[in-house]
Amino acid sequence: MNDFKRINWLKLFLLFSLFAIGLGTVQVHAATSGPLNKTTTTNPINGIGELALLAEPTVNLAPTSIISSSVTFSGMSYINDGQTSSTARAAKAGPGLHWVQLDLGAVHQLSSIKLWHYFGDGRIYRDVVIQLSNDPTFSSGVVTVFNNDSDGSAGLGVGTDSEYKESSFGKTLSFNPVNARYARFYTNGSNVTGWNHYVEIEVYGVGIQVVPTVNLAPASTISSSITFSGIPYITDGLTTNSSKAAKSVPGLHWVQLNLGAAHELYAIKLWHYFSDGRTYRDVIVQLSNDPTFSSGAVTVFNNDKDGSAGLGVGMDSEYKESSSGKMISFNAVNAQYARFYSNGSTVTGWNHYVEIEIYGYELPVTEVRTETLTTNKVSYARIEQLDNTFPAGETQIIQAGVDGYDTVTYEVTYTDGVETGRVEVSRVTTAPIDEIVRVGTQQIVTERITVTEKAVAYQTLEQEDASLSAGERVIEQAGADGYDTVTYDVTYTNGEETGRVEVSRITTAPVDEIVRVGPDLVVTERTTAVEQVVAYQTFEQEDATLPKGERVIQQYGVDGYDTVTYDVTYTNGVETGRVEVARVTTAPVEEIVLVGTYSDDTYVIYAIADTHLSLETSIASLEEATLSRSSIVAAEEQGVWMTAEGTFVTAPTVSERTQRMQSFATIANADQPDFVLHLGDGTAGPSDWNSFLAAWNSISLPKLFVPGNHDFDNTTYASVATMFGYNTRTTIDNNKFSYAQEISLGDISFLLLDVDTNRVESSGFRTKLDWAAGQLNSTTSPLALIVAHTAPHNYLRNNYDGPTAYAFNQIVLNALNSNPNLEKVQGIFGHEHPSNTYQDLFFGADFPGLILKPNVYTVGSYTKITIDSQNNITWEQRDLY
Repeated sequence: MNDFKRINWLKLFLLFSLFAIGLGTVQVHAATSGPLNKTTTTNPINGIGELALLAEPTVNLAPTSIISSSVTFSGMSYINDGQTSSTARAAKAGPGLHWVQLDLGAVHQLSSIKLWHYFGDGRIYRDVVIQLSNDPTFSSGVVTVFNNDSDGSAGLGVGTDSEYKESSFGKTLSFNPVNARYARFYTNGSNVTGWNHYVEIEVYGVGIQVVPTVNLAPASTISSSITFSGIPYITDGLTTNSSKAAKSVPGLHWVQLNLGAAHELYAIKLWHYFSDGRTYRDVIVQLSNDPTFSSGAVTVFNNDKDGSAGLGVGMDSEYKESSSGKMISFNAVNAQYARFYSNGSTVTGWNHYVEIEIYGYELPVTEVRTETLTTNKVSYARIEQLDNTFPAGETQIIQAGVDGYDTVTYEVTYTDGVETGRVEVSRVTTAPIDEIVRVGTQQIVTERITVTEKAVAYQTLEQEDASLSAGERVIEQAGADGYDTVTYDVTYTNGEETGRVEVSRITTAPVDEIVRVGPDLVVTERTTAVEQVVAYQTFEQEDATLPKGERVIQQYGVDGYDTVTYDVTYTNGVETGRVEVARVTTAPVEEIVLVGTYSDDTYVIYAIADTHLSLETSIASLEEATLSRSSIVAAEEQGVWMTAEGTFVTAPTVSERTQRMQSFATIANADQPDFVLHLGDGTAGPSDWNSFLAAWNSISLPKLFVPGNHDFDNTTYASVATMFGYNTRTTIDNNKFSYAQEISLGDISFLLLDVDTNRVESSGFRTKLDWAAGQLNSTTSPLALIVAHTAPHNYLRNNYDGPTAYAFNQIVLNALNSNPNLEKVQGIFGHEHPSNTYQDLFFGADFPGLILKPNVYTVGSYTKITIDSQNNITWEQRDLY
């Protein structure tokens, strides 16, 4: 052991000896999150505050490290086996830049390294670079402590350290302390061989450092469960006088110390009142980072044997108080708050605290500094620009070269003055500026050449020869082109012609070609051709007799064309003329295709109205009665109805009306039409509502109820809207009885429009008309069904509101004229009590109204309405019974 180690371990031994003298025993506990279940052995570690002054000596940390490498090294274990005398025991890898890396297992403060490569022949290793870091990938926080790569070829920066010869003494490298866990060693062969060798590596640093431990209580803030007098005594540093104690009334109470921040806590020393050697009950000490101790509470002492304090059953022993206090030590706990419970003592129910000391590590002083350095020098490159306009062999610097570099800014963290972290904040790369040099390459050469120029084509002369047959040709003399033969002296600069001088020119005249030709043979023939073809057009015609989508060609199309006759002249078998003699034009024939539009789709509606009636004879509408309307209304209010003869009878009973609606519901549910309509007067007021709705709601089909005037007897507009579920509809000028729905089934689509002409006050009718007009003008369906209890026709016939009725009729006509989608409008109404369902043409064929027969008890009826895909509407009156 060297002197440094021997002196420090001696100090440590003396201090431990001093701590143990006369200071009693100390209980040591494992920190737990619940009640303590056991007590460990006792240790005399009083005086824990001074233990922090010593640190372990500097040692070789390499032997216990884990080694890795960039490539496979044979003999890897030799690197830290402690043997430095034999070069045969070396880790080795093939040529190239490679590294080995030592993981020291934890962060240490490193200050020196000793390194042996192969040293048998005094060789020099290249690119020796040593780096330290806390990042195993060396991507950040890298500190280079040695670099002899003078040209930066290893890519780790340009080194300023010198190369050295290897020897058996190794290479010792000392540097300012660096906090690091990993050490990486680079080499790139040697001056003898490209292979890399490591005989031994030693890394020296401080082992596991001991952070100073101090009493953290004096600076704490104290709180309590109830008022304690003399609270400041708890941390005033006085432990000799029991009378200077914080105290409270009897009961289980606590005091709590806030240390201001979380600390690693190891021990607590506690003084209650100790003058008479009393024993305190339910002494419990807890630590937490939660000031309410609702979570994360760790109990480090508990002598509450019966668990009466509600903090768990304690396993620690009660003890007599003394002036030495009670020392409690435990495994490290990270906490900011310490809470101390007691529940009186063997002498009195009062609680006392003379002093509390809490021992833990002081918070390290951390400082972050910004540091900037220049690294990664990159030498500029020389670029030569060949210039063939510049004399060959001459050079000229056009742009001077400048080396590139990185300007790197780091945020460096120092803990207690020692670097503990480094983060790169920014890196500005200044690219090198190339040196540009102009290099002359101009070459000039003169050559003599001969070329042929100005070619003159020969002429062909024909001579008729009767001895030859027609069209026969015989060359009597072959022709030859004329030309100039010219000689030049040509100058080339850098291979390109830059000058030409004519030296001589000789002209050779052309020689005519002479051809003997036999006499011509001329023939004229008549021929016929087809020209100017005109494609036929195809026209489609809808046909309601064919199934929809089927196509039948009624007339096939034929292209049109011109038939042209020519007289054509041939000379020696070659056409030499053409004369048109005649031209006949045949017109194209159109193709006609029939496209089927027929569909057998139908939409069936079951409609009923005026089910409140139940007389054995048909009745006249009240509007046609001979009596005054005021008399009729008065009679209705008395519960009687008027017959066609002007006599009054008793109104129908609720059970009769119910029977009629139940019968209608049964038929509808059995036949399953597509839609069900009730066009009003289903009841005679609120007395019928429940029975009517029970039957109406039993119809499990799409349906619509349009209230009539008698449905409002003895009630209000709002009540009817609520009872029949209309209060959920969108309001049309505060009118919830108007309704519009686009309905489609197969090829059938129509607009169902409830205009409710019976239930609108005169002041709101204009708005309703505008709304109805908007629905008719915007529908995309070809058919509109307009439903209401009282038809506009009825208004005119009884002079209720002639102008409004005419206005509604005009709206229908306008929509038929302006909406290209709308083809037909059909009305369906009740109220009038005709003897049979009939079609009312009061407004003409464009707006017919189907008026439904009312329901007399003995012959109750409904109407089946059928719509086909051609928008044809048929109806059939049917009996209920």
